[in-house]
Amino acid sequence: VYYSLTLSVLSAILLSIIYTGSWSDWKEWTACDLDRNRQRVRTCSDPSPSCGGAECAGNKSETNRCCVHPGVVFNIVT
Repeated sequence: VYYSLTLSVLSAILLSIIYTGSWSDWKEWTACDLDRNRQRVRTCSDPSPSCGGAECAGNKSETNRCCVHPGVVFNIVT
């Protein structure tokens, strides 16, 4: 049996596929703020959830403490 699909029907099928969200790579850490904290973020866009697919699990941001000594910067992950 041979089925012939028009481009519009094929497009409708492809657009209805359920995508579960997946995280992008982490962005660079921000500079340390006055409270000695820094942050980095990621987005649920690789791919974005669609057609009822689940959102990304986990945190969209991380914060850690900057420990500054003369001439040296240490980062304490919390």
